Amino acid sequence: MNQSESRNIQRRLLFEPSQYQVIRNESQKGPLWWRAFGFPAKIDDKGEFQRIEGFISCLKCKNTQIHNKSSGTKRYKEHADKCYPIINETVISSSSSSSSSSSSIDLTSSSSSIDLTSSSYYCDFLSSYLIFQMKCMIVFLCCIHLLLSYIFLKIRK
Repeated sequence: MNQSESRNIQRRLLFEPSQYQVIRNESQKGPLWWRAFGFPAKIDDKGEFQRIEGFISCLKCKNTQIHNKSSGTKRYKEHADKCYPIINETVISSSSSSSSSSSSIDLTSSSSSIDLTSSSYYCDFLSSYLIFQMKCMIVFLCCIHLLLSYIFLKIRK
């Protein structure tokens, strides 16, 4: 098992959802970071998904990592906190012209199932990628603008 195998599984989970899926870890015991992970699985000849041994995958983004008894858990915890942050308490304050009040609502992370095979997941993924690319382009154009302004000022002197 190596990184290229985990990348290959991740790619298949993303782009071949009819053949590959992440199945939940049915064990009720386990560390909190398991909230974000399941087991990658491939469909067999009988049409049932069979676990791919030695790997775990994020239920949300399909990030796939090697997993065995000697695996450290730091990267699993970090990834779980990124994709499935735990929200303990949020304070919502509302103000009006005459008075101000605040109320607190306890929001806990729920493990509601999301259909990751839906097109909305891919639309979200693609839109965030495109936004990132546009931000990079804006930074690049700003740098070009500054460089051209500097050159123009040097030529004028």
